[in-house]
Amino acid sequence: MIERPKAQFLNRQTQPHMATLILMVSISALAMNIFLPSLPRMADEFGDVMFALINYARFLDVNPDEALERTNRRFKARFEEMEHRIAVSGGDLASMPLEEMDRHWDAAKQALGQGKS
Repeated sequence: MIERPKAQFLNRQTQPHMATLILMVSISALAMNIFLPSLPRMADEFGDVMFALINYARFLDVNPDEALERTNRRFKARFEEMEHRIAVSGGDLASMPLEEMDRHWDAAKQALGQGKS
């Protein structure tokens, strides 16, 4: 088992590189669970990553609930725009190749002014 720093100790006195390290170690442990099926703790590791992300957000003075809600709204708007573009072009989302869907997704992001992310 990988020992890692405890994320709950993040506070305003924590050095930024340590806060980032705590998050990265949690993500690394989750990734090892994905690629090494002998590690049986996928749900626990995923929970650790979420916990570390929430603490990291607070460390950055970001409200994690508000950040997630903004992301959900942005995703919903993109998806609805993508569906609209596909319908207008006469396409069918269910049978569309992934590459074509990606092009519509990117166009929806650009149309909504949401960049390349």
